[in-house]
Amino acid sequence: MRTRLLHGLFVVVAVNVSFVGLAAEPTPAKGVGDVAATPRADASLTPATVEEKLTRLTALCQKNQRKEVVEEFGDEDIVGWLNAFEDKKQGTSKVVNGLNLRATSFNAVGDRERARQDWEDAAKLSPSSAHMWSSLGNVYRRMGDDKKALDAYNKAFDCYRAAHTGKSYNHVSISVTLETASVLMNQTKYSEALDVLKRYDDEDIPKMSTYWACRMLRAYGQVYLATGREEEAMTKFKTALQLENKKGE
Repeated sequence: MRTRLLHGLFVVVAVNVSFVGLAAEPTPAKGVGDVAATPRADASLTPATVEEKLTRLTALCQKNQRKEVVEEFGDEDIVGWLNAFEDKKQGTSKVVNGLNLRATSFNAVGDRERARQDWEDAAKLSPSSAHMWSSLGNVYRRMGDDKKALDAYNKAFDCYRAAHTGKSYNHVSISVTLETASVLMNQTKYSEALDVLKRYDDEDIPKMSTYWACRMLRAYGQVYLATGREEEAMTKFKTALQLENKKGE
């Protein structure tokens, strides 16, 4: 009776923490660390023109005009913007921002291959950016490459751990923890998935927003259910439901 109740509750409340979409067939391409070759420098390119381009790109993204971004900037040599700057640190910041905005747009219209390429270039130029590695992990996963996805997620979490003293409750660090656990769950590596989730324990979950706390509780519940720890699974699922009901009051 308890098992039937548990599974009924699981069906109602469990939300799959995976971001997996339809897997795209990856084509041979450069790996992380190989930024696209930059063509001959454009003599007309200056910091001011780069700023104009970036402002336009940002405005389109803020309006969620992703198709327009692809039409206008799809063939833009964003990596080549770096040639306009004597201050390479400043130029790198502009390039990484532009690559991320365009990658997000490529991803939004379903062009995951070009999104992957832009995020790989961005991660190469800004290897300490947890956001870039997290985004790259998501697109790898959508393309069906769980091995690269796990590597990217781990790098994202390591970047956050290096940048913060103590535990970070930023949505990126929590998200990559959930994504890593989800990949491992799909590979039936339940003990490894549980070890990853333990980055955030029972003392940490109440410090999260309701949204992330519920997702974390359900992820724990799924692992416990898969390993036969039914009582613990039911506790996690019930707590998640209680949090959601309290939020809705």
